[in-house]
Amino acid sequence: MTLSFPASERRAAAAALFVAFLASAPSPCAGQAAEPVAPPEVKVGDRWTYRRMNYRMGRPAGVYEIRVVFAERGVIQVVGTGKGSDREIDTTYTAEWNAVSTRTRIFVPHTGWFRFPLRVGSVHEAVFDSRMPKKGDAHSRQQRTVRVLGWEDVVVPAGRFRALKIESAGQYQRLDKPAAGRARNLVWYAPEAKRWVKLELEITTDRGLVEHSGEELVGFALQ
Repeated sequence: MTLSFPASERRAAAAALFVAFLASAPSPCAGQAAEPVAPPEVKVGDRWTYRRMNYRMGRPAGVYEIRVVFAERGVIQVVGTGKGSDREIDTTYTAEWNAVSTRTRIFVPHTGWFRFPLRVGSVHEAVFDSRMPKKGDAHSRQQRTVRVLGWEDVVVPAGRFRALKIESAGQYQRLDKPAAGRARNLVWYAPEAKRWVKLELEITTDRGLVEHSGEELVGFALQ
C-alpha cells in the first residue's frame, strides 16, 4: 500500500529537513573561531606599507614602509623608510612580532602583545619596561592584560581582512619621575598578511585621553 501526501505537505517536510541540516552543519565562522592561529612564517624580503593615524584629529600622519632583512633564531629585523626619505630605521621584534626596540624605544623583555598560537578567549599578563634613551632616558614600567577578543572584518586602505582582534590594556608607572596613567593597544592581526592590518594606541592620564594614535595597512608583498 502506498501513502500519498499533498504537495504542500511534502514541501513543508522538505523545508523542515533542510533547516535541520543547516542547524547541524558546522559553521565556517565557528570553525575559524575555534581554530588556533599559528605563528607567522616571516621571510626576508616580506614588506608592508602603513599610514600613521592621528585618531584624535581624525587624519593621517604620514606613510612608511618596513622590509624584513633578517628572520631566524627567534628574531625579526626590519628596516623602515618614510615616504620621500632614504633614511633607514632598524626595528627589532621577536619571532612573534613583539617589539624589542624601535627608533625611539627599547622594551625589556618585549611588548608581549602576541603569544602564539592565538586562540579566541585566551588571556595572559605582560610586564615590561619601556625606555627612551634619546629623550633623557625616560623610563616606565607597564603592566598589561592581553586578551584575544575575537574575529572581525576590518577595512583599511589595503582592503578588507578577516582579523583577530587583540587588546593589551593596563597601567604604566614612570620610574624617572612621578607620573602614571593607563595605556591600551588594540591590534587587528590578519594571518593573510602575516602581521597586523590595524593598530590603535590610547594613553590616559588624570587629564583624560592624551593620545589616540595608530596605523593602518596600505599594502604588502610577501615572499
